[in-house]
Amino acid sequence: MRRRRSPGEHRSARGRRSFNDIVVNTVSSGQQLKPKIDMSLNGTFAIVWEDDSNSNGYYEIMLAGFASNGQRLSTSPSAAVNKNGYYEIVANDIQL
Repeated sequence: MRRRRSPGEHRSARGRRSFNDIVVNTVSSGQQLKPKIDMSLNGTFAIVWEDDSNSNGYYEIMLAGFASNGQRLSTSPSAAVNKNGYYEIVANDIQL
């Protein structure tokens, strides 16, 4: 039987485990929904999700950025609406 990958597990292009599981969100109260992840060609990756940790019914958009080795990066998000009406969310990652 094959071992299932953990949701926080990162694998290299050769299928090797790059680092141990990581905790993205340390808040367990309320609801955290609709996580999305994307990775650049150099292995850095970002995760966004909807967060209602205080259970007030209003969701915030949360962002966590990581280096290719799993080290958390600080983020400074910004938002804009382009000429077609689509949202563009960007963040500047600075390694801690």
